[in-house]
Amino acid sequence: MSASSLPTNEQGWRAVLSPEQFRVLRQKATEAPGFSERTPGQLEYELNKNVGTKYPNEGAS
Repeated sequence: MSASSLPTNEQGWRAVLSPEQFRVLRQKATEAPGFSERTPGQLEYELNKNVGTKYPNEGAS
C-alpha cells in the first residue's frame, strides 16, 4: 500500500484493519495479555518455537 493509497478517515481504516488492529493502532488500546506468545507469526511465539525462549541470548534474526 503506497502512502497515497492510505485511508484518510476512520471508516477507511476500519475497512483495511482487523477489529483488533483498529483498536490497538487507531484507538490506542493494547493487545490482549499473552497475544504475542500464543499467536503464530508474532515475534515471541516464533522465538519460543524456534529458540525455546522468548528471551534469546543473541539477537533475533
